[in-house]
Amino acid sequence: MSQEREIERCRFKLGLCLRNARESSRDSWQHAEGRAQRREYRRMSRESLQTARYWIGKLRRLGIRPEPLFYPERA
Repeated sequence: MSQEREIERCRFKLGLCLRNARESSRDSWQHAEGRAQRREYRRMSRESLQTARYWIGKLRRLGIRPEPLFYPERA
């Protein structure tokens, strides 16, 4: 697999993890019907963030700084 393709795959997976974490966090207080479901949503959010950290590390190993994905470049 070419390095550019691997970088795009990592970026895609990272975005997916972050969206899932955000959605699970929001669902924990918006849509949870009980304590058990709220805990489950928070667990899913934590696991998604842990997986996101994996993809950030993989991007760093490929020589890409993932910070510009989150923050706009300063002029």
